[in-house]
Amino acid sequence: MKFALYGMIGVVLLASVGVAAATPTEIVLASTEEYTLAGSRYYLYQVTCSDKSLRTISLWDEKTRWCVGNQHIRCFSTRLEAAQQVCK
Repeated sequence: MKFALYGMIGVVLLASVGVAAATPTEIVLASTEEYTLAGSRYYLYQVTCSDKSLRTISLWDEKTRWCVGNQHIRCFSTRLEAAQQVCK
């Protein structure tokens, strides 16, 4: 009986760790403007997540689109949305 109870407590604890995803704590400019080979201008920002990891987001399209990483693929309209996605 105790074994089953301890097993269930362990499962609940593991599930709660997965739900508590990292969140962005700081976003700073990492580089001045850069250009792709096609001539598109973008800026890189460094995101510090609550789990102490460092991730990168980028700013494109005349400063209107925030994208995960340094490519123009998974993009959002706000800096916070992109930072939250990169910290997941």
